[in-house]
Amino acid sequence: MLVYTLLSSSLTAFTNEYIQENVDNGRAVSTLSTSVATNRQTAALSNSSHPPAIIVSTKLEFKGQLSQRESNIYGLVTLQAPFTRQSSSSSSLSRVPIDLICVVDQSASMSGAKMILLKETLIYITEQLTDFDRLAIISFDNHAYDRSHGLKRMTQENKHKLNVAINDGIKDGFS
Repeated sequence: MLVYTLLSSSLTAFTNEYIQENVDNGRAVSTLSTSVATNRQTAALSNSSHPPAIIVSTKLEFKGQLSQRESNIYGLVTLQAPFTRQSSSSSSLSRVPIDLICVVDQSASMSGAKMILLKETLIYITEQLTDFDRLAIISFDNHAYDRSHGLKRMTQENKHKLNVAINDGIKDGFS
């Protein structure tokens, strides 16, 4: 109930702000995101029976957009897993394990520098994951390809296999 009340008051404040004539969409979304994240963290800390919440942040391509015309606006959503203690005797913090599925385009539109950046990003992701995390990679052009053959624990052996699949299996420019 505490979380609902806090989220409800956050949404009410956001709605009132959004109704104003010349609202800055970027500021309003940022305010809502910050408010919800803060309220969830406060609720999680004050009520130990609930696990900590995932922290969500958003960033839009543009700060505002005229409502009279239709357009696409790209955005970035970032999810941050809550932190947990590694053991009762250890005071260091570690994030909870994650399951991550990357669905990537390998069609003709992704040729050249775009494909190089995509592959570098996927390799960076594999390097950042721990043994307890799991990763799956699906690539597509006219068909879908399961490059990882399901979710794989990120052991050193599986990291190596996925890096080979990323570099050798994902080809650019095929549609």
